[in-house]
Amino acid sequence: MPMAQKKTNEVEAWLRRPDLATSIVLIYGPDRGLVSERARAFVAQTGLDADDPFSVVRLDADELDATPSRLMEEADTVPMFADRRLIWIKGAGTQKQLADDVKALAAAPARDTVVLIEGGDLKKGSALRSAIEAAGSAMALPCYADEGRSIDAVIDG
Repeated sequence: MPMAQKKTNEVEAWLRRPDLATSIVLIYGPDRGLVSERARAFVAQTGLDADDPFSVVRLDADELDATPSRLMEEADTVPMFADRRLIWIKGAGTQKQLADDVKALAAAPARDTVVLIEGGDLKKGSALRSAIEAAGSAMALPCYADEGRSIDAVIDG
């Protein structure tokens, strides 16, 4: 099974034309600003209004660890005023419950929900990355500090 991840140099191209059938997207890395910027770019591609509380649910990863069933309940909620919903999770790291929930969601993706996760510097083999990378319906997008050749592209952007 192919790994559900992109290399650093492939992320921008994927974000310009994301596979919107992907049910879980993990954007992670040590550069929090870049992670946040790319998350907003992905949200823009979904066509959902990031400020609409009926279409976009914002959660903190630590909140989800404290409330084990919350992510699953949100994922199963039927969208009211749009054809789908976005669950936008910030602050993901080593939370075990989040990794377990993501693994379960990847095995049985919610039909009308996309889960976007902003994570920190997740090491290869971490529970969350492993759950995403092994899933056919998910995508892991790494964000690392701008390298010499990509700085020109950042300036141009």
